[in-house]
Amino acid sequence: MMSSKIISAALGVAMLVPMSVNASTVNPGSDIADGGTYSVFDPHFYAEAFKRKDSAGVREFTFENTGATSQTLLLTTVTVNALATMFKGGVTFEWLGSGDTVKVSGKKKVFSGEFDALIAADSSETLRVSFGDPKKRPGFRDGGSAHFSIETAAAPSPIPLPAGGLLLLGALGGIAALRRRAKSV
Repeated sequence: MMSSKIISAALGVAMLVPMSVNASTVNPGSDIADGGTYSVFDPHFYAEAFKRKDSAGVREFTFENTGATSQTLLLTTVTVNALATMFKGGVTFEWLGSGDTVKVSGKKKVFSGEFDALIAADSSETLRVSFGDPKKRPGFRDGGSAHFSIETAAAPSPIPLPAGGLLLLGALGGIAALRRRAKSV
């Protein structure tokens, strides 16, 4: 009786192994996830690796500006590494609100660049990453994986108006003091 339960459990695990091997791998250092909403005032990172048995897909990340002024979200790095395994049709990074797009051809082995978005006050912008089926690159041996990653820098925090006014008055006072000293010399 007990041995039949053990055998059925072992068969269940054996059946699940091929499904887990075929799944893409999200980097454990990623602090954002597909479909989530995140603040522009925090830095973020996302990376995912794909084997050839994986399928094409789409990932979406929404960035929210809760501040009173427009903010530029800096994607400090948009990277695609596809050496022995490539994305058929390439990888497309697209800001849905503005329509700005960067398309990385499937022929490119490595790509890295910056891709920014201006996000108005109290609004959000969604980054869509679309990628083709991972497949073996001609002329390369079997194995390897294709990767893409995004990394954002935190938007600068706005200086509150009273503090900004004091900074401006202090700077003007410093300039006046320098001019007065220059006239006396």
